[in-house]
Amino acid sequence: MGENAARPKSDNTIPIVEHYVRDYMVKRWGLELLADEIRPLAVQQWLLSLRNERALAWTTISEIRQTLQRARQLSKESRP
Repeated sequence: MGENAARPKSDNTIPIVEHYVRDYMVKRWGLELLADEIRPLAVQQWLLSLRNERALAWTTISEIRQTLQRARQLSKESRP
């Protein structure tokens, strides 16, 4: 994300992605966020809880899921 991204994000997108990371992903997963220990079923259950407990729209949940996938992929690529 940011100026080093392969495709720079718009000025409107950056605060939205930061919100997803800070207020949803880090709040739920903390330091585990980029670890390999998070199981797909746990992620699916969490995403469903965002719909059922927080009444987030499916489009928002999809954006959060994509952001989580990108963050984890970048973490794997940056490891030695």
